[in-house]
Amino acid sequence: MRVYISSIGLLGPGLPDWQSGREILAGRRAYVDRELPKYSPDILPATERRRCGAAGKLAIYVADAAMRAAGRDAGSVASVFASSGGDLEISQKICLALAEAERFVSPTLFHNSVHNAAAGYWCIAAGSHLSSNSLSAHDWSVVAGLQAACSQVWVERLPVLLVCYDLPASEPLYSKRPVLSHFGAALLLEAEPAAPALASLELPAARAGGTATPMAETGLEELRRGNPAARILPLLAAVAAGEARSITLEAQLQTSVDVEIAPCR
Repeated sequence: MRVYISSIGLLGPGLPDWQSGREILAGRRAYVDRELPKYSPDILPATERRRCGAAGKLAIYVADAAMRAAGRDAGSVASVFASSGGDLEISQKICLALAEAERFVSPTLFHNSVHNAAAGYWCIAAGSHLSSNSLSAHDWSVVAGLQAACSQVWVERLPVLLVCYDLPASEPLYSKRPVLSHFGAALLLEAEPAAPALASLELPAARAGGTATPMAETGLEELRRGNPAARILPLLAAVAAGEARSITLEAQLQTSVDVEIAPCR
């Protein structure tokens, strides 16, 4: 199953955008773990931007970056949103509220706790009436998202925006589910190479066993292992290198997927 990557949106510690991030991921610049710059999904109307949670803002920011890089109308593509836990901080706030005597839960918090909240805000911001799926597969959400998005591109022959994102909660939830920093990435996937496509992606069926391809740089490997969405980093590094590579991504049920990446020239 071959699809084409037309553009990428990226935001993570030391990776403020795809333009600079690709130089780091390709090894042409040193990686420095820095705090995320302040960012705002300007595509969101002001009212929704005030209501949107941190996870939604992260997802929409990288989704908008990918669409802007492609020079495409944000409402012209279907979407798949993949996150291991959605907005963990909001989930924690709700759990803490329910432990109180009054058990008062803010309607806004409850609204943003739903796993497809980010997708809903995106459809509002993009003015999209096309399909949008939200999924979670714990630490293997990136592969599940890739499988869902690539299958849709292949079957429907329509462009699909894959958005992977995860961010940490504070204590006490952090000690039970330690997610390292914020990380988000978005890939615009298409059935045919649009000019200028970044790379082709061949996604076979999962196989039993297999070990995930690590990042060569220590800091980036810590990020890959510490944030479920950042497990897409080896794929992004292969695209950034501009050369044919085979990488392995671990999937659920002790399986893995060997992804073939090749540059489009």
